[in-house]
Amino acid sequence: MWTAISLSLIINLFFNKNLKNRYHEKRFLEMGYQLNLFLSIYIIGPALVLITSSYVEGDPISYLYNGFTYANEQNFIFHLYRMLAFQLTFAIFYLFFRNFNNISLDIKKFSFSKFMVIFFGLILLLTYIILFTNSNTFENYVESYQRFDHLSPVLKLIVSILVRFKFAFIIIFLINLFYTFKNNKFLLFLTCSILIYLEFIFSAGARISLFFLFLQLFILISIFFRVPFMSFKKLFFGIIAFATLFVFIERLRINDTGFESETLLSIPGEFGSVFFTSFHLYNERISGSLPETNSMMLFFDFFGAILPNSKIIEYDPIFWYQKNYFPETDVPPFTLGPISNTAIWEGYIGLFLRSFLCALLIAKVSNYFSSGSFSFFKLLLYIFLFSTCIMIHKYSIFYHITPFVKNIIIPFIFYSALIFLLRPYTIKYNIAD
Repeated sequence: MWTAISLSLIINLFFNKNLKNRYHEKRFLEMGYQLNLFLSIYIIGPALVLITSSYVEGDPISYLYNGFTYANEQNFIFHLYRMLAFQLTFAIFYLFFRNFNNISLDIKKFSFSKFMVIFFGLILLLTYIILFTNSNTFENYVESYQRFDHLSPVLKLIVSILVRFKFAFIIIFLINLFYTFKNNKFLLFLTCSILIYLEFIFSAGARISLFFLFLQLFILISIFFRVPFMSFKKLFFGIIAFATLFVFIERLRINDTGFESETLLSIPGEFGSVFFTSFHLYNERISGSLPETNSMMLFFDFFGAILPNSKIIEYDPIFWYQKNYFPETDVPPFTLGPISNTAIWEGYIGLFLRSFLCALLIAKVSNYFSSGSFSFFKLLLYIFLFSTCIMIHKYSIFYHITPFVKNIIIPFIFYSALIFLLRPYTIKYNIAD
């Protein structure tokens, strides 16, 4: 296991050195940098859990200790090498396809007004009020997913739309806020703290929701001030600080479910979320025990955005996994990422094909952001992609298709229309290329 940890660190250091030579401190703004870094975390985290047995009951990795999967150390180690093969392929081909131009974040031609800050601030506040007032009481993290089940179909639809649009509204609000009040750091700090608190309460401690928000703030701080991490050493301590915060949230969330753990500080189960399902499904594949699959599951990302909820349950691989392995749960307890999907479909060849495709897509998208004129739409799109690209590891290489259609496009059209209608009260700027 220590060998797997060492190899992952070597790949990460090699990747970091190459990006540093190309982009210097702006390498931290690369989606590829973040994806490679979290591949290491998803490899090292489970390895440390398995070495130290510091897990929390109810989290992904704990199922390996509770007899759900045959706990053989050599199987663990071999799966870590599968993940290393995925990481190495991604690192090599990302560097090959990515050009040498920095991500362009030039916003000098943009101008915003205080009116838009107040307007979208009120929209966000109203959104949270509607969501909180229509939410049913819940006692734990799982029940938080069912908090709106008691609503009528019309209200449920409205709430669903608000939950999706809230993501884009937050980004639009923050862009306007930072640009308009970049010289008032106290106001920025206070407003962002309130937003973090509201999102923490609404998400019921969902670490990934907070992580999205922190990354959005990271991008905006980098644009308007400077890249916070000027060295790999500072980045390392930044990760430690965030890991500590997530451990604290983990303890609150797991304790709410009634589980107890003997260890005060345990490695968050998030670090085992990619490892567990892929490890389990590869064991099932090797033993010939994989349940029957629907071929439409393979293409779910391309049509999932337009499917009704009933069909999503039928074709989404996550619900397939829940149905076959955790039928007693009310919501899917785990996610299935690219590595898990190779276990279902292509096998070992998929580890290279999918990592190659991931490197190609992310590199080409990054090239798009590093060339041509910059626009508000590009900024919105980049913040959206950068803050959520970790979901590629947890869901799919093409994960962003659905949230782009459902979470970004319509709020952007609304914002563009608002700018057009309120031109007398706002300063014009280029909305899109």
